[in-house]
Amino acid sequence: LVSRLNSDVIGAQQAITSTLSGVVSNALSLILVLAAMFYLSWVVTVAALVLLPVFILPARALGRRMQRLTRESMQLDAAMGSTMTERFNVAGAMLVKLFGRPAEEADTFSARAARVRDIGVVTAMYGRVFFTALVLLASVATALTYGLGGALVIHGTISLGALVALASLLSRMYGPI
Repeated sequence: LVSRLNSDVIGAQQAITSTLSGVVSNALSLILVLAAMFYLSWVVTVAALVLLPVFILPARALGRRMQRLTRESMQLDAAMGSTMTERFNVAGAMLVKLFGRPAEEADTFSARAARVRDIGVVTAMYGRVFFTALVLLASVATALTYGLGGALVIHGTISLGALVALASLLSRMYGPI
């Protein structure tokens, strides 16, 4: 109980300090990057922003699924920790042997450990797919920026330096997202 309470307090402290500062930093960065991009070329910026819903909508659904998996994983970890604390010490092992149910205890522990493993694999796969989708979206947005921006450079609407700056800012926009 004390160990779980300490980890919860530490988790809350980290959520308040690092998560809050990260959110504020990312929001400020995003606002400044978008302002610079709109200043350089509002057409290219709007075209790049049109792709965001393609990413954000599936990301929200994936986030909810990851939240459920993380919650289940934490509950299983807590159950496994309790099991190990209660039954894998000398008194607990003697009690299990006394009542003649060691196979049942081993099966229960194996099932919990297998579920923790399975959740870890699924979570890792979701994370990999999410990262791949983000990289794909950023690549498509960069290609769109260079394509549309290149046409604008040819027509003399923006300069080549503005196009390069837009492409660079675009990569900085996807970082906080």
